[in-house]
Amino acid sequence: AVQAQLPDSTCLIEYFYTDSLLYILTIESAQTGFHRRDLPTDFAAQVDRWRSYSQSDQMQNPITFGEEGHQLYQILLGDLMAEENQSLIIIPHDRLAYLPFELLTTKAPGNESVAFRDLPYLVQHHTIHYTFAAWSLLPRQTAQNSSKGFWAGFAPTYAGKTQGLLASRNGELASALAGAKAEVQSIAQLVNGQAFTGLEINKQRFLKEAEAYQILHLALHAYTNDFSPLYSGLLFSNLGEADTLMAHEVYPLELQAELAILSACNTGSGQIQKGEGVMSLAHAFYYAGCPSIAMSLWPVNDQATRDLMESFYQHLLNGLPKSEALQKARLDYLDQHDLDHPY
Repeated sequence: AVQAQLPDSTCLIEYFYTDSLLYILTIESAQTGFHRRDLPTDFAAQVDRWRSYSQSDQMQNPITFGEEGHQLYQILLGDLMAEENQSLIIIPHDRLAYLPFELLTTKAPGNESVAFRDLPYLVQHHTIHYTFAAWSLLPRQTAQNSSKGFWAGFAPTYAGKTQGLLASRNGELASALAGAKAEVQSIAQLVNGQAFTGLEINKQRFLKEAEAYQILHLALHAYTNDFSPLYSGLLFSNLGEADTLMAHEVYPLELQAELAILSACNTGSGQIQKGEGVMSLAHAFYYAGCPSIAMSLWPVNDQATRDLMESFYQHLLNGLPKSEALQKARLDYLDQHDLDHPY
């Protein structure tokens, strides 16, 4: 049933690993494959180290980053890629859910001088999206509501000072986010949508409006609670829990949205639970009825997020599928910005 849902030039890749072995199931429209590979003894440490690069700015060496990214690429994908521009659907296992496959490098950089923007990232060759389980690809029964609006964006006001280029959408800081408000207003104009910004938006207003739109775009502060993932939250102000939307409040919602953009820090991060994957804010929105989520695995820069999102919607309006529109937006950003850090 899942195989019948896969378009041509699409490959579903599901992973499972033990301490010493990696198992890979591949499903394409016309064939399936099963692969077993020996793992290096430090595989878990390799993945954790790669993830740690996104949590700080300590990775300043493009060659080291490219070499380590290629080592993981060889282990996880290696000879699986049969064709260029193939769309990949990744079902990760355990800590692989924290791995941004887009940044794996398809070739080792060697010893030549290279900048982060010039590394051969996987995202340059493939569209990539992730899912929690293969069954999620099956058609979903959703209530039809012809009165739904197309797009709604939400960008609250915070009492903290604007931090300019250093502004991050990390809920622990709750600083003012000038880029978030501008992002929502700009995209609303672009797609003829509805922008809820400043003091007109709070948690209760969001809950009232959320079930009425096809696309939800939240540009705000978020935080992850790794110990109690149901208490990870989206901050609609500096007022604490009263104006924070917790993950456990999202799960029972009956969203009609086809896409949710969680334009905030770490919205794809959380505690791993066996049989469920990462218990993140994105996971909560998926179970609330939204089949497609754009999320972040690391702290995100305010201005960079705005640039990326505006480019994403422009490609979406040009008719590209969601995964391809996001791929093109990422490539646009690489082409237009000098990167001091891969994240």
